[in-house]
Amino acid sequence: MRAAVLYYPRELRIEERPEPAVGPTDVKVAVRLTGICGTDVHTYEGRYHPVGTPFPARVLGHDFVGIVAEVGDRVTSVRPGDRVTVEPSRSCGVCAACRAGAANLCAKWTHMGMTIDGCLQDYVVAPEHYVHHIPPSISDEEAATLEPVAVALHVFDARLPDRRGDETVVVIGAGPIGLATIEIAKLRGHRVIAVEIVPERLALAAQLGADEIVNPRDGDAAKRILALSGDTPNLIVETAGTSQSAQLAMDAATWYGRIIFVALTAVPQPLRALVSKEVWMTGARTGHGSYPEAIRLIAEGKVAVSEMITHRFPLTELREAFELLLARPGEAFRVAIEH
Repeated sequence: MRAAVLYYPRELRIEERPEPAVGPTDVKVAVRLTGICGTDVHTYEGRYHPVGTPFPARVLGHDFVGIVAEVGDRVTSVRPGDRVTVEPSRSCGVCAACRAGAANLCAKWTHMGMTIDGCLQDYVVAPEHYVHHIPPSISDEEAATLEPVAVALHVFDARLPDRRGDETVVVIGAGPIGLATIEIAKLRGHRVIAVEIVPERLALAAQLGADEIVNPRDGDAAKRILALSGDTPNLIVETAGTSQSAQLAMDAATWYGRIIFVALTAVPQPLRALVSKEVWMTGARTGHGSYPEAIRLIAEGKVAVSEMITHRFPLTELREAFELLLARPGEAFRVAIEH
């Protein structure tokens, strides 16, 4: 089969590999369409790789739709010909975090396209319990954009103290996960402020329900967010993943404000706001366990994701797709790769 392997930052090769074997409880899926996520782009750039350590050859990709090609003899929930997607995270099921229901914090956690090979190849094999049926009402494009919705759902289901249903939600970054977070926040009755430096992404954020939009390039973004939030606590969801956006989250938090960091690359610089405002800060890791609800919301038309896909490329032009996402973020929101 064909596999797109990242050997070094920005060095991709399409090569031939043996098809993966199927175990008794495994499902083999022929990949049809892959959605390229911001995490894939950061991995392609080498932003997650520790400097000075060997670069592991890795197949990227984790958000996809495909057709079941083969199943193990103990698989009962799917059969060949079914259209499915696969959750990208893997957990051991036996560590303390898994036993506590926090499988996304598993001591042996792995993730497709990052720590294990992903879906930018012709076939993927996964354990049966990570495989989900895609109903006919969901298109391939929507199915290949499920993960941002699952991540956004986990943001609001994370273990937050003193949950408040009427607070203002500030979403920093209007990429696929940020846009999905806006939609989920509106579904849950929140007023939403979208923050983004790319005008085209701000426009889409407004189209998808953001009540207010803020471009940091237009002036003091923290001051503007605080004015829009009013004299009540806000919830800031940081999805952009830069030191500047992390600092903005700290500056724009209100008293008793709460910050959830979703982007792995966000690095907050001073933490004085934790003391001066008694801000509560945490992270949200993956959308593990949220796939069934994400599928239901898209199938019922309550969350729109197809608008996020702006370009399609064949697998053989994967490098061109990544370079487009890096070079023209205002034009390319999310790219779909055809297998």
